[in-house]
Amino acid sequence: MQSQTGISTGRVYTGTMEDEFDQRRKADPHPDIGSDLELYIPSVLRLNPRIPHYYGDAVRKCFLLAGCVFLFLIPVYSTSLPGLLPVAIVGAVILVCFAALTNPRKSWVMGANALVSSIGVIFCAMIALFAYENDMLIIYLANQVLALVFLFSLYYSVKTVRAMMLGTIGRRLPPSDVMDADTQARLKHVRSFTDSGDN
Repeated sequence: MQSQTGISTGRVYTGTMEDEFDQRRKADPHPDIGSDLELYIPSVLRLNPRIPHYYGDAVRKCFLLAGCVFLFLIPVYSTSLPGLLPVAIVGAVILVCFAALTNPRKSWVMGANALVSSIGVIFCAMIALFAYENDMLIIYLANQVLALVFLFSLYYSVKTVRAMMLGTIGRRLPPSDVMDADTQARLKHVRSFTDSGDN
């Protein structure tokens, strides 16, 4: 490739022009971006962490999706379950606020996200059960989907809280940090046997 100098997305490139994926691979030989296939998946649909052991982005996407579904359900709630109308509107606002507050530095936000997700799972599952018993098919299906979305956000929230408690946010752990003593001893024995066989 030909050397070029130019300004693109606020950065000055000098030398050989390479695509973003090759630059990431050179900067980090073990990226958390899964495979080349993920380059073709829109970023809004990706749930893998850009920061190691931090899943706040996945939680944010789940909350925004749930908030949008609540807003789409407002006309249905107003005719079938009018008592849920203010809950849906306030719930959508709360979800968007917590999605905006989510960040890898504040553990209390991720704890609050886990609490909001738990309430969302319970609330939506109960509404889905009520709708099923009363033959409200649209409300049943929508709340089942919402319950699943909140279940995923609960999982990713608790996973991030655990990483924050262990102090592993942003760190890639070497295998030795997650192996017990017996496994480390067996691995050391196998390596010493293999090394001696090479000589």
